[in-house]
Amino acid sequence: MSGGEGTGKFTVEENYMGEQKRRRRRNFLAGLAVLIGAAVVLLGVHFLDNPAPSSSDDGAGEPPAEREAGDADRVTGQPEEGAVAEMRRDVEQSGITWTFDREHAVGRFVNGDWWVVAPEGESSVRVEQVDPAPVRGPDGEEGSRRHGSMADPEPGGSQGYDSRARGYSEEASVEFPYELKVNTSLVSTRSRPEDDVFNPPGTGLYGNERSRGYPSDAAVLTCLPEVPPADAFRPPYSGEEKPILRAGALDLDRLPSLEPVENTPSLSHYERGFERVWLDHVIDWPGQNIRPNNHMPSYGRDMARHLGDAALLLCLDDIGDRTRLAKGLVQTGIDFYGIGAAGGGWPANGGHGHGRKLPIVLAGYLMYDPGGGGEANDLAYEMLHIGRKPRYGEDGAWRFQEDENHFFVSQTDLERRLDVERCRGYALSATEETIGVNHPGRYAPLQGNVLEITDGPGAGQRRRIVESTVPRTGGEGVLTVSEPWEEIPVEGESHYQVRGYEEHHLGMPEWGIVHAAAPQRDNPSWQAEYRGLVGYSSTGFTLAARLIGLKEAWNHDPLFAYMDRYMEETSGRSLSGFAGSMWTRYRGDPAGEKD
Repeated sequence: MSGGEGTGKFTVEENYMGEQKRRRRRNFLAGLAVLIGAAVVLLGVHFLDNPAPSSSDDGAGEPPAEREAGDADRVTGQPEEGAVAEMRRDVEQSGITWTFDREHAVGRFVNGDWWVVAPEGESSVRVEQVDPAPVRGPDGEEGSRRHGSMADPEPGGSQGYDSRARGYSEEASVEFPYELKVNTSLVSTRSRPEDDVFNPPGTGLYGNERSRGYPSDAAVLTCLPEVPPADAFRPPYSGEEKPILRAGALDLDRLPSLEPVENTPSLSHYERGFERVWLDHVIDWPGQNIRPNNHMPSYGRDMARHLGDAALLLCLDDIGDRTRLAKGLVQTGIDFYGIGAAGGGWPANGGHGHGRKLPIVLAGYLMYDPGGGGEANDLAYEMLHIGRKPRYGEDGAWRFQEDENHFFVSQTDLERRLDVERCRGYALSATEETIGVNHPGRYAPLQGNVLEITDGPGAGQRRRIVESTVPRTGGEGVLTVSEPWEEIPVEGESHYQVRGYEEHHLGMPEWGIVHAAAPQRDNPSWQAEYRGLVGYSSTGFTLAARLIGLKEAWNHDPLFAYMDRYMEETSGRSLSGFAGSMWTRYRGDPAGEKD
């Protein structure tokens, strides 16, 4: 089946009442299973048809029919629907083991992460130790840390995992034994070895990317007051709020079923990529240092690419069962929602923060029932409509780079003096195709911009800048222009000015590196710093949002209009070849007419 924008079977607000009876029946049965499961826990017995793996077992679920390269590292232990608790003194995930003071009721969320229930009348579970245990660095220096843990990690600039990473705080690092309180998430990590090369190409989960994270692995243990539903997602690891959303609410029939393109990647690769926790609570560029190498890409650009590719896979038919991948993306969306709700966010800055909004909106879309009720359904609605939250500059703002970057050029933008326009003055030198200038603007490259001689010899001539020797941090340099001067400017007499936005730009969808917070740093040049990097890694998640029908709920039209412009201007340039092919197939030839 082929299709374009909004090819999903349901729009956001449609009330598909035909599903309601089946949904109520499923919810009733799930509730009954929970009651039975709670009774089993109290009796301290196991369900014989769903025994949980022992602490020495890696928890392997049913393997795929054909394992591909890297599947040996698959996070195992995703339970079958209906699996319940058992009494254990230790649990293991991703090579990290927690040991309790005594046996407690434990079980797994649908993504395979562990929960533990505090005994009746008690408000915590004592975690005696974690393996690998937190230790100091190789020199034993005070305040150094490897294999660190955090409880309900607060979004911001601090982390307690590894002192080699930026923002290390000894106060944020958990010491063991530790009293894990009810409704608290314990995030524990395994640090990369000291001799492991930092930032090498071709390492980690995604072999074509560099790894900048110091942890190799991470796992989340959540303490709850009672046994959760068998189909519960893990609540967010950030923040004190621990809402429970359920996989039984997922309606994958809302997804489109498009025909795959020729270079469609392996479903199992992306299932693997979203089985383990994505740590993203350290804001902006320092966050890349805490992202586990075996779990996720460390650079925001690459995160955006893989989030987009995974969402596009959910749009395709005849590629296998999409349920596992959908659950992984939804869990990631729940975690990202928790980060934002706890005061975190992803402000616009280079290639670090874009792509995080998609899994939040997607999770809400797949779980929100327009005819339903209850706190979980209200939360799904909130996630779906996260685009209605306050923006930068407003109280309680939710910050998403993909929204803060993009705007329609307004009269205010035309009247604002940009940093590139600070390049003005009298010529320092000139030849037939060059002019010497002084440019005080920092990180405001001039290539691609228009320079005009505004006074003196050669006045009225406009040329596009094709090369510049001005340092990145500003200063003097020589500009090479697109064609020879008709009248060569004269040193000390010809006045030059680099132009910003002009009348013909009015209403144009545009990108600015930090537009919401510092619009003076906008740069109309197609060669503006990070314009290409952000654009070519945004193809997948913006296209997926269109195909699934999330554009209206997203509530930021400049992003989608700009991506149409970007793909046309670049003839379809995309970091992901798969996303590029999907764009050409389902958004139209970049040089052709748009729908």
